[in-house]
Amino acid sequence: MKTRIPVLKALLVASSTLAASPAFAQDAAPNGELGTGQPPAQNERRPDLPDAANPDQATPPSKKNTAKKPEAPPLPYHKKVLLDPPKSPKARADAMANLYALLATADDEKSGQEISGVIERFWLFGHGDTVAVLMQRGSQAMAQKKEELALKFFDAVVELAPDYAEGWHQRAVLNYSQNNFARAMGDLRRVLALDPNHYKALEGLSRMLEETGQKAGALAAHRQLMAVNPFWPGANERLRELEREAEGQGI
Repeated sequence: MKTRIPVLKALLVASSTLAASPAFAQDAAPNGELGTGQPPAQNERRPDLPDAANPDQATPPSKKNTAKKPEAPPLPYHKKVLLDPPKSPKARADAMANLYALLATADDEKSGQEISGVIERFWLFGHGDTVAVLMQRGSQAMAQKKEELALKFFDAVVELAPDYAEGWHQRAVLNYSQNNFARAMGDLRRVLALDPNHYKALEGLSRMLEETGQKAGALAAHRQLMAVNPFWPGANERLRELEREAEGQGI
C-alpha cells in the first residue's frame, strides 16, 4: 500500500501537467476522451466551436431588406368606381352625381377626358341584359345604315325602360339623322328631364336650336354644356360664335 501512494501522486502530477499543455487542449475530444495526439486539420470543422472559428465553413447572415416599400397612391374616384360599379339604383345615381361633379371641376383636359369616358360607360349599362342587347343591336343597325331596323330597336328600349336616358338619346340621334327634328327634339328633352347633366344631349339640343334659328336657346344650352363638361372639344370657339350671333358679343 505504501508503494502505490507515490505512484499515484506521480500520475496525478503528470496528468495535471499534460492537461495544462496546449497540445493536450487541442487534442481533447469534447466528451473528455483523449484524441489522437495530432492537431486538427486546417479545414476540419470544429463542432465544439462557433462558425466564427471556422471561417471557411461560416455562412454570412443574409441581410434582410427592412426598408418600407412606398405605398401606392390611392386610386382616383372615377377609376375606383369603374373597378367596383354600384349595384343598386340609388348607389348608381350617387356615383353619377359624384362623377359629374368631378368632371365640372377637373384640373385639365386629360383628367376631364378620363372622367367623361367613365360617365359614358355608365350611360350604357344598368338597366338589365335585355335593354343592353337591344341597345347593342340598335347601334349595329345604325352603323350598317339600317335606320328603320335601328328605330325598331330603340323604340323597344324606351318602351321597356322609359327611365333610361341613353335609350332616348340614341333614338334622338337616329331621328336627327333622318331630319326628323321635331321627334329628335322631343327625345332630347326627355333625356334632359331624366339626366340634366347629359352633355351630349345638351350639345345636340344646342345644335338643333341653332339650325332652327333659335340662337338664344342654342347659346343657353351650350353654356349649360360647358358648365357640366368644361373640356368639351371646341366648346370655347363655339361659345364665341353663338355669343356673336345671339348677343353681338365677341369679335
